[in-house]
Amino acid sequence: MIIGHQKQWQFLRKSVELGKTSHAYLFSGQEKLGKKTLAFEFVKLLNCQNPDFSAKPCQKCQSCQEIQKSLFLSIEQHPDLIIIEPKKFISRKSSLRKEEIQISQIRDLTWKLSLKPFSAPFKTAIIDRAHSMNQEAQSCFLKTLEEPKGNTILILITEYPETLLPTILSRVQKIKFYPIKTIEIENYLKGKKISDKKTKEIAKFSQGKPGK
Repeated sequence: MIIGHQKQWQFLRKSVELGKTSHAYLFSGQEKLGKKTLAFEFVKLLNCQNPDFSAKPCQKCQSCQEIQKSLFLSIEQHPDLIIIEPKKFISRKSSLRKEEIQISQIRDLTWKLSLKPFSAPFKTAIIDRAHSMNQEAQSCFLKTLEEPKGNTILILITEYPETLLPTILSRVQKIKFYPIKTIEIENYLKGKKISDKKTKEIAKFSQGKPGK
């Protein structure tokens, strides 16, 4: 379920309805705002098997359920959804544990995108914490952006868009996310039958970030 961000959501819905989706999006904003959740809802919308557009995403069809499992498990459950996340490794220079999206992951992504969709109209890739791409990975990814293959949609998620190459930023549809109103979080919690006292405490603690 999406909490807040209705302006962003309606923009994406309209683009799908009119057949004007971009081949690449950048979801940016502070952490825990719900960027990743909305990205997965967008993928559901693109792939939902319900013929009635007004009912999409239906959350009930096989496609919607496989994509939802992918969100919770961070494992690809849908054959046409690719998830890229930073890998943990120990730096040789500092011996510190780091997280990074490496060029091998982007090369694997490029190969997967070259294949035809298995069951969905699009092959979709979500690149979480895109700012974790090292320079080699970013340069390799730029080639994929410049020469998109087939029906593919790329969604980059980041808190630090300024760390991405300007050439990447110039080739994506930018969607900015902001902290949501306290009342929206309170209304969501009330719908979950949480007491008024706890609702106000949680909403205040969240600071407009549903992920908290």
